[in-house]
Amino acid sequence: MLDFFISLYLYKMTTVFNSTAPISVRETYTEFNQVDFLVQLRSNSIQANSFRLNGKIRVQKDAATNILAEDGVFFNAFSGISSVINVCSTSINSTQIVENIANFGRLVGMKKQAKYTLPQLSASSAASLELCGNRNNQFLVGEKFQDGYISFSLAIDNCLNNMVGGDIHPAKINELRLMLTLESALNALFINKIGSEIGALSYQLKDLLLMWTEVPALPTPQPIGMITHFLTQQTLVSKNTNLTVMSGTSPADALSISFIRQKNRSKKDRDGLLCEYLGEIQRVEFEINSSQAVNMYPLLHYGDMALNYYRSFKSPEDPLMKNSITSLATYGTCSFGLGVLYPESQLNRLTMTIIIADNARPENDPSYPDGQIDAFAYTNSMLSL
Repeated sequence: MLDFFISLYLYKMTTVFNSTAPISVRETYTEFNQVDFLVQLRSNSIQANSFRLNGKIRVQKDAATNILAEDGVFFNAFSGISSVINVCSTSINSTQIVENIANFGRLVGMKKQAKYTLPQLSASSAASLELCGNRNNQFLVGEKFQDGYISFSLAIDNCLNNMVGGDIHPAKINELRLMLTLESALNALFINKIGSEIGALSYQLKDLLLMWTEVPALPTPQPIGMITHFLTQQTLVSKNTNLTVMSGTSPADALSISFIRQKNRSKKDRDGLLCEYLGEIQRVEFEINSSQAVNMYPLLHYGDMALNYYRSFKSPEDPLMKNSITSLATYGTCSFGLGVLYPESQLNRLTMTIIIADNARPENDPSYPDGQIDAFAYTNSMLSL
């Protein structure tokens, strides 16, 4: 027993907290900028799921004036600071791209909706570090004596923090590269105030650091699994729509789709990361290669749709903790989506058929003028290293 505690003590004593600045260091970063980090492994392993992006952000209005709480400027409540990341890409050993996520902030919001309710996020200190919650307009005003800047600490919800198995061993991976493309302020932020006179928004990031934890490397590396996501974007233009997604070379076993009306995108007074509710859906079916049915029966009720959607985000080791929180109180814009778990699939065509009632009201009819609906379909696959 004494030997065990001595080994544990020595292990903790050799734990190292490391960090790196972006490859191209700037005083500030803003919309559309590229921010890349290079991590090189020497003798230690990187502890699984220990990466965090730390920094400061300032949001300004019109002619570079710091915002006030009463201006009503928000991030998406579920995405928080992740809203400023448009594309998140990860490569290993200089050559292999393991993940490339477009509309990163939307995926983060979808996954948080599957785990937390909005009150839980608003009351969580961990979520506050990521500027989540329905009161983040007060966070965005900035910290005292910081000229409008507020600090954040983001556990990046990509493959680097979605690992199953052992730590990142230098015998397997000697170099990691995280590449971020920043989102426009118009898509990252929105103004929730009637009659606002703000003409435009902007933001600046500074003091960016990618941080992680290093531990002693084991004599032999353990198997590593990375859960990765890939986006396919399509549009609903009729009441009978087939959404088609091709699975890649890695085994994929889940599909998660969220929706937003095109008329609500790229507007300063609309949250561009909304997961909007589709009303009057009569039937949803899933097939592989148009021949193999995934569900034993079609989804005919919204309860079944919500259950399948949230199951598509469930981690292998986690129980399903909650159901849909879409309600009339949130105008159906809080957490709606469609999804499914299916048998592991490689290089197959995944099809979802969505049938909306023939007599659907205009607001639920994609064929109606200005009724087109964009669908963001994320496939979930496991990469083994």
